[in-house]
Amino acid sequence: MIVDLCAHVWDNPEQLGPWAAQRLREEEAEPWLRPHPTPQALGQAMQVVDRVLVHGFTSRLLGAEVPLERLATFIEVCPDKCLGVVGLDPMAPDWQPRLRDALVAGMVGVSISPAAQGFHPCHSEAMALYERCEGEGLLLYIQPRVNMAPQAVMSFADPAHLDEVARTFPGLKMVIGGLGRPWLDPTLALVQKHENVWTDLAGLVEKPWPLYQALVHAAQHRALDRILLASGFPFCQPQEAISNLYSINNFSLGTQLPTVPRQQLRGIVERDALARLGLGPASTSAGDNGAPESPTRSADATDAAADERDRTHPPPSPQPARSPLPPVREPADAP
Repeated sequence: MIVDLCAHVWDNPEQLGPWAAQRLREEEAEPWLRPHPTPQALGQAMQVVDRVLVHGFTSRLLGAEVPLERLATFIEVCPDKCLGVVGLDPMAPDWQPRLRDALVAGMVGVSISPAAQGFHPCHSEAMALYERCEGEGLLLYIQPRVNMAPQAVMSFADPAHLDEVARTFPGLKMVIGGLGRPWLDPTLALVQKHENVWTDLAGLVEKPWPLYQALVHAAQHRALDRILLASGFPFCQPQEAISNLYSINNFSLGTQLPTVPRQQLRGIVERDALARLGLGPASTSAGDNGAPESPTRSADATDAAADERDRTHPPPSPQPARSPLPPVREPADAP
């Protein structure tokens, strides 16, 4: 089963806050190049995956709000694939009634961003939200969003703060978005320490070179089995995300650079994230070790051949240097 853990939606950029809206307009000067996640675009992009988690967002600090009603509209486009993750701000005085409304609407998780919402992850109101999520069996998705606006409090995005949360609520399933950028090492340490904490590739999978570096680092720390697939739509399409993953070892061809085993890459793509996060029954698509539980011989052979190619592909032969042209002889003087 292929599960995309993170798709962002909004009706207009202003719902992300004034600064984020202005930044989107400046980065993509041409209107047709701006990411615009319409319900139709979401449905078309998600044809290559089995399920997708569609995220809302809210922040009093940034003046951002993607209403629950609009999130439900996106989910209705393909209700057999889309699962809703409501954006809640623990610092808002009305987060509890909003959570009740989300439960009534069938949301399966809560999305927060301590940096963009301006709260310490262990704030008492946040801990009360985590307790409710654990009791209701809701997923807690933590988005870094450290560069979303100048007002964002970068230190609050440090995954080390979540260690206390994971210890206090061992039954709470958590996902740290985007490998916790820029805190890769603390994120890998946290997901290896706590069985209830995972991470994904949203915001990173569309950048092949940083993606390669991060995956090699995770492979050398034996943490690839704690990473889940996420495209970060509309900034990256799921098809592009999967293609980037499978072609990541192109950087090492003809070099001494390390490679990421293809079977581990296939595990990231095919791992049943819903079962791992307690959002659905277990399937036989992928195991916790990153390898499929019921692999076919042809798939194993393909992975083995790809790994062998990545290890042994010779570097391009150097082109022989051109010999210099012979010196030009001056014509002999006529007698």
